[in-house]
Amino acid sequence: MTCIKTGCQIFIAPYQEFAYGDAFRVGNVYVFRLCERGFAHITGPLKHFTIDNWVYWFDDAKTSQATNSTLIAEASDVEDHGYDGIQTAAAPGRAGQHQY
Repeated sequence: MTCIKTGCQIFIAPYQEFAYGDAFRVGNVYVFRLCERGFAHITGPLKHFTIDNWVYWFDDAKTSQATNSTLIAEASDVEDHGYDGIQTAAAPGRAGQHQY
């Protein structure tokens, strides 16, 4: 399993949440090890991946720094925004939150 990005910010579209962790690629599947998640950006106004759907999400309620979760998604459900990610702009009228 090849790590393609350590310390990436991921937007989970169905929940409108951001997550922070590491991304791996195995063939046509992405594996994300998530250590934190929330409704606002965690590491600044950018994202490296957008997830539209997933196959499995193990321990999805355990996303603190002490207990990680694992999300597995097919490549067709993940948009890879590149190693450096893309900037996201602030949404008007919603302090502390951003457009996705």
